[in-house]
Order: sequence, then C-alpha cells, then structure tokens
Amino acid sequence: MSDQIFREGSVIDTAVSFDATTVRVGDELSPLVREITRTTIFIFSAAYFGTHRFHYDVEASRAQGFDDVIVTANLICSYFEQAVRAWTGDSTYLRVLEERSVVTAFAGDPLRITGSVGSVEQSSDGYLIACELNASSSSGQTASTCHVELLVPHAVVPSA
Repeated sequence: MSDQIFREGSVIDTAVSFDATTVRVGDELSPLVREITRTTIFIFSAAYFGTHRFHYDVEASRAQGFDDVIVTANLICSYFEQAVRAWTGDSTYLRVLEERSVVTAFAGDPLRITGSVGSVEQSSDGYLIACELNASSSSGQTASTCHVELLVPHAVVPSA
C-alpha cells in the first residue's frame, strides 16, 4: 500500500521533493483538512487502548455535558504529524512535537491544520527547522496548537 495523505480533499503522495536550503521563516505549510467521524475517533481510541468513554460513546459524552464524542489530543497530534510529513515528504525529520489543547474538538466538526516556519538554522548535522501549527474548527476557533522541530540532514539536501 502506498503512503498517501489527503490534503484539502485531494490525494497527495508523500514522496515530495523537499529542499531545506530554500525554507525561510514565514513559509507556510499547505493546509490539511480532516473530517473527523465518531468511527475515526473510536478506531483511533481502540488502537491505543483509550479508556475514556467520552472519546467513543456519544451517550457517555452527552451525560458529561458535551455535544458529541471528543476528539483525542493524540489523534490531533497525528494530524499535525501528517501535515508536516505532507510538507517534507519524510516523517523521519521530525524530532519534537509538542501539542497544547486549547478547546474541545468534537466528532463531525472538521479540523483544518495550518502552520508556518518559525526558525531555520544550519548546524553540523543539517538544517534545524521549527514550525508552529494550529488546528482550527470549522468556525475558525483554535482547538489545538503545536510546536514541531525538524532536522533535515545535509545528506538529503540537494547539492548545487
């Protein structure tokens, strides 16, 4: 099975050409939109043995005062990783991923992942790139923020 990501409703192959030498502060990652269903949340929760019922049982969630099942922070983190991988074409560059939940995200409300480059430094190991990402609901409200740090080794940077 090929490794593909859906971005803005279309399929993109992660085998993209990424040149760290051209990355600049302020560069934006391509937006990534995820339609999150109850089934997606249930399967994701089962995969990592999530025990909080409000992540997969709508009645339990409503009994606690929520509108629908709650999207797990871990699932949102996986979307942040997918956005970075769609941009670079390689998940092995990722060194740090720090997520902060801001407001609750619910099943049925799409999340839009956006991000930009905050810093670029060259080191003896390669290019260190830091990005700030945001997951927002369909209303534009921030559900989660994320800081990622990437290391792109010199060996994969195209030579001039």
